[in-house]
Amino acid sequence: MPPIRPDRPIIVAAHSDMLFCAGRPIAYVEHGAGQTYDRPVRGYADGRERGPVGLFLATTERVGRLARELYPTAEVAVVGPARLDPWLRGRCGDRLCPCQDGDPCHYEDHPGTPAMTRTNHDDPLVALAWHWPGSRPEAGSAWLTFQTGLGDLSRTHRLLGHAHPRMMATCRPVYERLGIEVVETSDEIFDRADVLCVDNSSIGWEALAIGLGIVWLNSPAYRKDLDIGLRFWDDATASGPLVDTIAEWPAAITEAAAGDAYSAKQRRGVAERVWSHLDGRSGQRAADALVAWVATEPEPRSRVAASPRG
Repeated sequence: MPPIRPDRPIIVAAHSDMLFCAGRPIAYVEHGAGQTYDRPVRGYADGRERGPVGLFLATTERVGRLARELYPTAEVAVVGPARLDPWLRGRCGDRLCPCQDGDPCHYEDHPGTPAMTRTNHDDPLVALAWHWPGSRPEAGSAWLTFQTGLGDLSRTHRLLGHAHPRMMATCRPVYERLGIEVVETSDEIFDRADVLCVDNSSIGWEALAIGLGIVWLNSPAYRKDLDIGLRFWDDATASGPLVDTIAEWPAAITEAAAGDAYSAKQRRGVAERVWSHLDGRSGQRAADALVAWVATEPEPRSRVAASPRG
């Protein structure tokens, strides 16, 4: 195998990775739905330190718009959420099945899971997900507000315990003590759960896109008078119940599972507004954009020449 040339283009998915790629043409894959806050935060979609990036692969039009505004000389391709492609096509769960490369699975022993048909109304399997304490109030976690209610909830509901990787060490001991099944990856949630309870994380918007009911858990630190889009507040309000207290939690799960106040059609509308493409072909769009960009033989970009406006 020939050595990797240090001047060849490289793909990164985090600001911290980008810092190690000086002198190389960089393609930046944004992760998540592009939540931003009341001021720019490094590592989020409005970060001001991505001058070396030559191509932005944006998951949403919101992310793409920010990249165009902040880095007007970089290329931007809005490709959609590639990580959701298997579920949006109808995931059968068998990674060796031919359906992973094409249309929804039609094999009798590999039933597909079409989007927006997931909710079990009577006995929903409920997943829990928590963000880690971020640098802004709205980037924080509601774990401390709701953890004391997990014992009672585990006695009345079937639960799956998940968390952001930076929060799992905090959540895992509580899950295990209460007998809540711990799931390490969001893939398991997408494959199995009917409802997701989450504070503020892109996993909520991803789950919405593939048909799960959503319950949004509010931290007291989340400012109700701050309108910054997505989770805060209009898109969240339109996609599932918002919960401030433990006492409200069980009823909100029932409401999300029933799909009456938040119908599949309404949730689908919000998901289409948040994500730019939900056709299960985002990975192919990203690959096409990368191939086209590499074909131009891009040069490494200067931090100064590509500094954002404003």
